[in-house]
Amino acid sequence: MNRTEIERMAEARAGQAISAAWRRWMMSKFRKKPVVIEAMQFNGHNYPEVIAWIEGYTGHPEMAHSPGGTLSITIPTLEGDHRANPMDWIIRGVAGEFYPCKPDIFEATYESVEVNNENSN
Repeated sequence: MNRTEIERMAEARAGQAISAAWRRWMMSKFRKKPVVIEAMQFNGHNYPEVIAWIEGYTGHPEMAHSPGGTLSITIPTLEGDHRANPMDWIIRGVAGEFYPCKPDIFEATYESVEVNNENSN
């Protein structure tokens, strides 16, 4: 083996070690922190309430009709505008941001909590 071949093998091994460490970091498991969020389900008819709720905190959502006549709400989010369709949940996140969430994802991720009005501020 000449020096060039040895250097290539060393670089390949070093790359494999970095790649393995990178995979371990990228493939780590995480659990969502137990935080309480506010949410309202958009049913296709309660758009005045949803829009008033969002406007009370931030941004200006827009109501729109799809070509099929379905009403939707466009919500300004941190990642750009997102559309909420009937039965989607609108979530107010921990930083006050709003975003839509599909019903199946919402159901798998969140559960209802009881609010004690004496302790809520």
